[in-house]
Amino acid sequence: MAELIANTNAEQKILKYLQENLPGLITKAEESGKNISDCLNWIMSQFKSKAQNGCAAATSEEVFGMAVHYFQEDDIKKYSGGRSAYVATAKPKVETVKAPQRDPEPKKVEKPKPAPKSNEMEGQLSLF
Repeated sequence: MAELIANTNAEQKILKYLQENLPGLITKAEESGKNISDCLNWIMSQFKSKAQNGCAAATSEEVFGMAVHYFQEDDIKKYSGGRSAYVATAKPKVETVKAPQRDPEPKKVEKPKPAPKSNEMEGQLSLF
């Protein structure tokens, strides 16, 4: 029976979560030959497959839930994809936005001409 060992900060957090919440699962994991490092690699590969434009995000609860799933399911064999399995290899697509084209010469806007002034006021009679 191999002991689960956590080498990185992320692996330590997963191991601590399992120890505090599901100690029986650790025994099962040790007996199956699975380890925390392979678990984390499997989790990362799952997120990579769901990533959009090379980006994915997860809450702690999602990661811990996937770790529990990894150790509970016998169908998930020991993950041997290595760390390169979740390292993004393609550059994200960047869309360029074209600036609006300006007219070479600005259009001249004619100002409205004022109405001609008269001595008489509109709507009134002049008695002179």
